[in-house]
Amino acid sequence: MRSSAGAKRMHSDLTSELDWLLPFDGERLQSDSVFPSDLRPAIDAAITRLTEQFAAATSFHNADRWLSATASGPSGRLLLAQMLWAVITVDHYKSRIPAPCLSSRKWHQGLWRGYLNTRAEYVIARFPAAMMRWTVLARIPENWIVPETLFSSLRAHVSKWGFGEISFEGNLEPPYPGGTEWLRDECASELETVGIAHSGDVIAAVVFAEGGAGGAILDKSDQGLAAWVPASDPTLDRRWHNASPFAGVLLLDDCVCPPASFFLRVVRAVGLRSVAWAACRYWRRKRLRVR
Repeated sequence: MRSSAGAKRMHSDLTSELDWLLPFDGERLQSDSVFPSDLRPAIDAAITRLTEQFAAATSFHNADRWLSATASGPSGRLLLAQMLWAVITVDHYKSRIPAPCLSSRKWHQGLWRGYLNTRAEYVIARFPAAMMRWTVLARIPENWIVPETLFSSLRAHVSKWGFGEISFEGNLEPPYPGGTEWLRDECASELETVGIAHSGDVIAAVVFAEGGAGGAILDKSDQGLAAWVPASDPTLDRRWHNASPFAGVLLLDDCVCPPASFFLRVVRAVGLRSVAWAACRYWRRKRLRVR
């Protein structure tokens, strides 16, 4: 059984050098061999969710068009890749199995390929929820009613009845907010889960802030909470502390055990899993420093 000192040391290693576990390669993770070229079913599911909750707001702000264009474009593919990166990395970390390098032949082997496809299917299943939340944050303001648009529509409708020039004035408040306020309410239970996480916990998630979204790894330590997001998305910092910039999160907390080599299975059987894990991490970090 690993000592508490060993656990703290292992976690400090994670905090300082997390992203070596699965170096982010957006081009490989976005390829059609991982995700289907046609994301229309997932995009339609996201639009359905959006219009069910924000029918009028979607019409006012063309939010459905923005969602469709973003999800099917480079930003949507990048988000999918980040989400997959996060769940694979956390799977390996929690299982204490070193993730294969992106040049490894494991990517093409049947067992690991099956695991990769399973995780990609899980990510696609969570994609509609991620896109729906991102769209509300980016396109639907907290006070989403546009008086000028509504009053113009009313004037056009009333004019058909033969009335002369009619003026409408007033302040309108929506029955429910959009934007950050809605997102925080929607994510309240997930934000609470993150808040009560123990030091040493690692969580895959989508984080939302400043109108952007990114697949991330939430790393809880004694210093607070850090979010690691691949640097390909300029709207999100690579690391945050204490989660203060978060507008919301979508947890990707369905972890599975990835395939392990015969050597690792033998090592785990004799109770030396932590030793093998620490040794592999040491040599990989050493090799990265040499580069």
